Amino acid sequence: RWDWEVSAPGDWVDVQIDRPLVIEGCGAIRAEALSIPAQRLWVDASSDVRKARALARDGEIYAPHWQRWALQEQRFLAIHDGVGNADAIVATD
Repeated sequence: RWDWEVSAPGDWVDVQIDRPLVIEGCGAIRAEALSIPAQRLWVDASSDVRKARALARDGEIYAPHWQRWALQEQRFLAIHDGVGNADAIVATD
């Protein structure tokens, strides 16, 4: 887990190995994890829709950070190709 309030790793969580596990987030499909057996889904929406949803969920306090985060995401995706490594793409617009 990531603790957003202190900007550091959060508490460790043990999970059962015989149960499905969903790992989500823009960094979930990354090059280092491609050797792990998994079903990789890319959930997509336009930039405008994603921004509106995020700000509705998290509040306008995050609006000033959006452009910086979008640039970080673009750089990450150029390195890790989450869309290209997905088994399926789900459009949510």
